[in-house]
Amino acid sequence: MKHNKEFSEFTQALYERLGRGEAEYGEASFQRPPAVLVDEISEELLDVCGWSWLLWCRLRELKRKLEQV
Repeated sequence: MKHNKEFSEFTQALYERLGRGEAEYGEASFQRPPAVLVDEISEELLDVCGWSWLLWCRLRELKRKLEQV
């Protein structure tokens, strides 16, 4: 795989994130109804889209400034 290092870093970050969730919530998430998990995922995806839009705006502004140099 071309990006072995990045994939390893990604899986390590995911493992650590899941560990923090387990420390905070224990195994409770495994008992939550699937519809509740769908709602959680939907909210998280909205967060990802919102943060991505903010970053996109900032990158556009940075690009405009770089083009002026």
